[in-house]
Amino acid sequence: MTTDNSVSRGRVAAPGTMALDRALGLLDILMTEARPLRLTELAQRTGMAKSTIHRMLRVLVAHHLVHRVGMEYEPGERMGAQVPGLLRKTAAPYLFDLYEKYRSTVCVGILRGADVVYVERIHGQRSVRTPSWVTDRAPAHCTAAGKALLAHEADALLRVLPAGQALEARTARTMTTPAVLCQDLARIRAEGFALSRGEYVAGVACAAAPIVGPTGQPVAAIAIGDSVSRLDPQRAGADARRAAFAVSLALRGGSVGTRPDTS
Repeated sequence: MTTDNSVSRGRVAAPGTMALDRALGLLDILMTEARPLRLTELAQRTGMAKSTIHRMLRVLVAHHLVHRVGMEYEPGERMGAQVPGLLRKTAAPYLFDLYEKYRSTVCVGILRGADVVYVERIHGQRSVRTPSWVTDRAPAHCTAAGKALLAHEADALLRVLPAGQALEARTARTMTTPAVLCQDLARIRAEGFALSRGEYVAGVACAAAPIVGPTGQPVAAIAIGDSVSRLDPQRAGADARRAAFAVSLALRGGSVGTRPDTS
């Protein structure tokens, strides 16, 4: 009596294929949503039991495909700096406008774990080496783009303060006390833009403002960087805020072609 090995293999592989398909579905939701999601939200979107999702998330977290922030989940480090193409396309003209005005580094950053990852940047050969030029990834708590996004996170300290660890000092000006950082985040929420003056790279100043996605949650930040002696922080912050607002409006269905006045 012969056995149909292909059928046997198919029957064995089917459950694993289904589990993989579901896990990829979770990753797709997290990437599309562009904000951390709770277990309950993932259950609502997938129709799967919370216990099933929790088991899958534990595996994805272990492999750094998903990152846990408090009770929420987001894409992990191994997912890289992926960002929706619509965001890149929409933000591009505003980045060029800001570069034309400042002739320095302008960029877009997104949160990944406790860091900000720079996914778009424009700079000239003579531009000051700002954080987004020095590296693709930097600590969120001492960069303008990172703080602009942390200011709107319910669990900001949980994101940047893993259990048993302290805020890392990159320069003498880095905010390493949670209370001081929280005060700065409150100011950022009130003014609509973040500032970093020598907190990550000595002598470099940056201003940044959050881009809000269709769900009403910040998905990225626009930042302008230059030397401390050249950058007017309030002026740059206001320009970053106007540009970020325009990109946010376009992402939510407004006119992509209408640019803010940055003159």
